[in-house]
Amino acid sequence: MAPFAKFNSFVYMIATGGHNLTTDQLRVAFCSAANTPVSTNSLLSNLTTNLWVGLGGSTSNVSTTGSNQAAGLYKLVVADWVGTAQSAVAPFQYVVIYNASRANSPLVGWYDYGGTVSMVTGDTFTIDFDQANGLLTIQ
Repeated sequence: MAPFAKFNSFVYMIATGGHNLTTDQLRVAFCSAANTPVSTNSLLSNLTTNLWVGLGGSTSNVSTTGSNQAAGLYKLVVADWVGTAQSAVAPFQYVVIYNASRANSPLVGWYDYGGTVSMVTGDTFTIDFDQANGLLTIQ
């Protein structure tokens, strides 16, 4: 998987108290190749997304498994996300992380899968978040 890319506004929101990564609910959304996220996007409404459409029985919530700091390095660790297609899923290329706990759903970052991902009924898609290094680190 491609490395995590953060949205520029995420840095500002961290500095001004706009995110509480310990308690806020992060979620995933999916964007097609025609709707490429760019670092200057700031809100979920800036993107055309599919919010787990077709992944019935799945939730878009990301589960935090660790949020800590050691020697000035903060690391946010989240569990891998798994969705199973209950019907055809609209093709996507980007997985976007956003904060569902804050007004207007501010963006955190995204992953580029490098090509279109298509799913049919019964397919499973896993977002393999980096358990060793975390979803993100701040220092």
